[in-house]
Amino acid sequence: MKNDKGFTLLELLFVLLVLSVVSVIVLPSLFQTLAKQEAKHFFQLFESDAFLTQNKSLYTPTNDRILMDRHHYVISGDGKVLIRNYPNDLDLTSEKIRIRFSLSGTIVEPTTYRFISQSGVYKVIFPFGKGRFYLEES
Repeated sequence: MKNDKGFTLLELLFVLLVLSVVSVIVLPSLFQTLAKQEAKHFFQLFESDAFLTQNKSLYTPTNDRILMDRHHYVISGDGKVLIRNYPNDLDLTSEKIRIRFSLSGTIVEPTTYRFISQSGVYKVIFPFGKGRFYLEES
């Protein structure tokens, strides 16, 4: 009596080979996409925090500021401190570390922050004037 209900070793090895090849092709691009999405989410959150800090400087006499560090930034003001971490593969390479807005909403020290990650280089530019910062990706 022959038992035909299972797979042969050759069939099993062929399926494992196909799965391995597909994994080698798909997984690296998946991780790169995930890193880009994490960076995008981080910069959206950072934009919201910077805009909130700018608005608070316009409408309240508080001394809110954002302090940039190598792996996180700190929003301080009103006796409160909020720490936001950068994604794991994102590093700040800029020297100036403080963002402050005047009572009129203009940035006190216009500057450019440069972030490096596996998915590219990002520049966060705070220009002169009341406008928001903008992001350049390369």
